[in-house]
Amino acid sequence: MGNARLYEIMKEKDAIYAKPDFTEEDGIKAADLEGEFANMNGWEAESDAAALLNGLLSRYGTSLYIDE
Repeated sequence: MGNARLYEIMKEKDAIYAKPDFTEEDGIKAADLEGEFANMNGWEAESDAAALLNGLLSRYGTSLYIDE
């Protein structure tokens, strides 16, 4: 994973939201994680990575090896 902390937040959020006995504490923790996720541009991370890869593929074709 490219950004370890972002991935960690995603996993932690998913685990909290999957709990059948979601508590008020869980809600507070989830809100904190959502804030951190948003501050790290988590919602844009996947599309940003796709744009980066598309740019590389446009420049170098199907191979990302620069020496070819």
